[in-house]
Amino acid sequence: MFGLIVVATVPVVIGGYLLTKFAGERFNTIPVIAWTTVIFAVLLFAADRMCMTLRRIEHMNVPQALVIGLAQVVALIPGVSRSGITMTAARVLGFERTDAVRFSLLLSVPAIVGAAVLDALDMYRNGVTDIPPGIGLAVFLSFAAALIAIPLMVAWLRRATFAPFVVYRLILGAVLFYALYGGSGPAGGAG
Repeated sequence: MFGLIVVATVPVVIGGYLLTKFAGERFNTIPVIAWTTVIFAVLLFAADRMCMTLRRIEHMNVPQALVIGLAQVVALIPGVSRSGITMTAARVLGFERTDAVRFSLLLSVPAIVGAAVLDALDMYRNGVTDIPPGIGLAVFLSFAAALIAIPLMVAWLRRATFAPFVVYRLILGAVLFYALYGGSGPAGGAG
């Protein structure tokens, strides 16, 4: 499993470097976030409903891990859920819902640690040497919450589908579209 996680992590490391170097913040806009939120909600719903469940995580091989890792690269675009896109890819590959979640959550560890290291290096380069004391507590609480949430989510998904996550993303997308095109705030109105 460790080897598969490493294989699936390599694409996001390369993709993250290339995206940062060549695209910067170009995709970090409300329209992009609104569209990706809705599009990838629909893809998760379709994959969960239409793809066959044939495999368990123990059956995963290197090419399948690589496909899930390549899907994770897409999550570098704002609005694309990292866990959502990796679970969608795993479901398309025929993995059971609970195994898709389990691999996605395991895959999040190097992604989160890598992002934290890059942020720390960026802070250091910019002369920020004082780390707020609450950061360590926040990291610990996040880790503890994940340890509690993972088994609860896996147990819940043995009896349910991804539909609540899809509905949440569709509602969020609708709110963003309303703010953009129907609201009277700074993002809406004449835009």
